[in-house]
Amino acid sequence: LGGQIVSPSFVALEHLEYLDLSGFYADDYPAPALTNSSAEFLGSMKNLRHLDLSGGILFSGSIPPQLANLSKLEYLDLSGASFSVGRVPAELGNLSNLRHLGLGNMHGIYSLDMSWLTRLHRLEYLDMSHVNLSTVHDWPQVLNTIPSLKVLNLASCLLPRTNQIMPKHLNLTKIVQLDLSFNHLGHPVASCWFWNVTTIESLELSATYLYGPFPTALGSLTSLRWFGFKYNANAATMPVELKSLCALEQLYLGGSLSQGNIKDLVDKLPHCNTRGTRTWAYNFTSSLFHLDLSNNHLTGVIPSDIANAIPSLFHLDLSGNNLTGPIPTMTGNSTSILVTLILRSNQLSGQIPKLPRSLTVLDASLNSLSGSLPSDFCAPNLQSIVLYSNYITGKIPGSICELQQLTTLDLSNNFLEGSFPQCSQMPDMAFFLLSGETRFAGVLSVVMKQQELNYGDRISEVAGIDLSLNHLTGGIPDEITSLDGMVTLNLSWNQLSGKIPENIGAMKFLESLDLSRNNLSGEIPPSLTDLTCLSYLGLSYNSLTGRIPSGRQLDTLCTEYPSMYDGNNGLCGPPLKRNCPRSKLPVRGNQKVSAELIFFYLGLGSGFTVGLWVVFCTLLFKKTWRIAYFRIVDKIYDRLYIFLVVTKYMTD
Repeated sequence: LGGQIVSPSFVALEHLEYLDLSGFYADDYPAPALTNSSAEFLGSMKNLRHLDLSGGILFSGSIPPQLANLSKLEYLDLSGASFSVGRVPAELGNLSNLRHLGLGNMHGIYSLDMSWLTRLHRLEYLDMSHVNLSTVHDWPQVLNTIPSLKVLNLASCLLPRTNQIMPKHLNLTKIVQLDLSFNHLGHPVASCWFWNVTTIESLELSATYLYGPFPTALGSLTSLRWFGFKYNANAATMPVELKSLCALEQLYLGGSLSQGNIKDLVDKLPHCNTRGTRTWAYNFTSSLFHLDLSNNHLTGVIPSDIANAIPSLFHLDLSGNNLTGPIPTMTGNSTSILVTLILRSNQLSGQIPKLPRSLTVLDASLNSLSGSLPSDFCAPNLQSIVLYSNYITGKIPGSICELQQLTTLDLSNNFLEGSFPQCSQMPDMAFFLLSGETRFAGVLSVVMKQQELNYGDRISEVAGIDLSLNHLTGGIPDEITSLDGMVTLNLSWNQLSGKIPENIGAMKFLESLDLSRNNLSGEIPPSLTDLTCLSYLGLSYNSLTGRIPSGRQLDTLCTEYPSMYDGNNGLCGPPLKRNCPRSKLPVRGNQKVSAELIFFYLGLGSGFTVGLWVVFCTLLFKKTWRIAYFRIVDKIYDRLYIFLVVTKYMTD
């Protein structure tokens, strides 16, 4: 769409009641500043009841006060529109029929006074997220005059820390969704005004810096489905039983609790039977499917029956705590729907157990896990296995090849040994990391050549390979250059030999290439200058020879990483101080000196010389051949002479 929004056909729609221009976006038509005629046009549609301009770039500038002329308006949503300067017009308070008012996510908008809201007695939905309310100290009192409110979003509003107490008589008893996140409230969490509003279904208090123990009233919010309390500086405690919150589906407490025992905390979670009442047995169902307890200084052992305790769990994040003991076996519950298990940065020990069949993501990195990898993970849909920085030993099981949906495999910084199994059914692999203290050995072609480790039709989508710090031998296979979607390639600290693939410049998206600390020889391929996205290059401590290719990207990288050519005594030319012999032709950009072409001309010259000498020597020593040869020459000479004379005579 393009052109002017004010057109005769549009203005003629004077009886229009519903207008939805949400998501209006066009690359070729930047948002025009709101003109007086456009503002008057918007204010002239007197019969409008529904106006949605959210998420679009229809206008820029300030919110037009002419919107207040739409006295019949019940629904007004400007959220995410391109209005980015000025204040919220107080004239909007004249829209007494409003039930829905969306003013959120318009960065740069502010309000010095919210008293105009007191005239919107029918308002049920109010979103003012990201509106600067830093000077509005009476916001609790103003909102308390709108008892019809059901949804209130004041996230990231810079709410002032003073005077946050509601009047003794609370009128906001119908609130269903409340979002005060990313405001520095900074007072005891128990003193908040909303704990007795039992209609709340969604409560978002992340990054509010509330502290202290939660009140017992939290355990009575039986309608609560979502509770977000992340990033609160580990200053809160959870002494409250949540077992009655049978409707709770998502609980986010990451980075907010100061201490606690994991078993005690799990015991406080909702325990409900199918009728929605409490039960102390484990023959119940729970609505909780997303549990985030990360970065909370939790201690203790993960309960062995956690899968039975929370059978509806879909996502579990216990990372960044001080948990000890083994990872519990979760295969006993055949009805488990756990998909994501994040246990990173704890002190877990023991072997990796068999996993729930439903699991797709496992991250147990930065722990003290030991033993060998399981011969069968029991989770055929695994997409990501991240186990770096543990004490895992043994070989990589061949069953890893059966994980056809695997996209990320990170086993770096372990004590694995042997060679990688030959796989042919891993079409989605994107990140392959086996670096660090592993003792992975073998020929690189076993790992990477398309013929032996076939990534299928999507081989070009492999984005990262890190096989550094192993005992790999052999050469770098040319087939690796077919991974033209590669972003990072790290083969450093191995025993690779041979030449760098001549066509390495085909990996055009490569940002990091590290081949240092190997036994590579030969010249640096000129195609390396084609890697315009390259931000890191390591070729140090090999046996490379010849002139260093010159190009803008390589010259810039050498300024940032002056040691990237160190340890190659055979290299010469800038940026090194070692000059090249004059016989060596400089190579710049895509200029290439073909060895095959040089050999062709050398062969041609030597062949001609040898052939000429063979003829000469034969005539010298064979008298009969010599007589016959000169007779033939005489005949050719005579015929040529006669031809030239006759031709000259005829032309005259």
